Amino acid sequence: MGVSSGPVWEVAAGWLLPRRRSVQTAPAIRDPGSDILVVPGGFQRVLLRGLDIEDTARLIEASAGIEPTSGLVEALYSHTAGNPFFMTETIRLLSESGELSAVHAGTPDAIRIPEGVRDVIGQRLNRLSERCNEVLTTASIVGKEFDFRLLSILSAEMSEDQLLQALDEAVSVHLIEGVPGQIDRYQFRHALIQQTLAEEVTTSRSVRLHARIAEGLEEMYGDVAESHAGELVYLFAEAEPVV
Repeated sequence: MGVSSGPVWEVAAGWLLPRRRSVQTAPAIRDPGSDILVVPGGFQRVLLRGLDIEDTARLIEASAGIEPTSGLVEALYSHTAGNPFFMTETIRLLSESGELSAVHAGTPDAIRIPEGVRDVIGQRLNRLSERCNEVLTTASIVGKEFDFRLLSILSAEMSEDQLLQALDEAVSVHLIEGVPGQIDRYQFRHALIQQTLAEEVTTSRSVRLHARIAEGLEEMYGDVAESHAGELVYLFAEAEPVV
């Protein structure tokens, strides 16, 4: 087999993206550190990964026919964490609404959740225990990152073991993960998961959760609470109707 010198297509996390470099079309050789595994019968099993920043830019360009700004690329990548399905659905929604036009190719002020993505996330959440869903819903109001100690304060009706079991359940299905290099601190794997959960919370419950979060952080910060004044002021403002 020969080597192609023109534009070809590559698989990036299960999606075809244009690739502008030569590729060897001869059969791959099995390597212990490779992502390609040769399966008997001539088939290959490929470990598919999420899109990176460059893939994201190329996918927007191919899907919407525009050259995206770096701000737009970073916003979409951050929002979807490179998940091809989340990204494709979000690009389609923004494109259909005109927010990805050549004129409005900057960073979206607020990226809405496509219904297809919401449905997929909802199905994953429905398979979780009631306790795990309750913990994740509370965490979604805290933010993309959240602290175990704060969750413990907010979930006073649960024992520490019950809370840990709920978090372990969410970790096991890749909805959340530990923040690298930090103990007892977690983050949602995708901003869209946090957003989906937070948008399901009623205004009344959200206001009360903000009040409890503000009080919980005040307790955690103790003598250094003044150095977090901006964060606490925002939370108390969100909770104003009940404080």
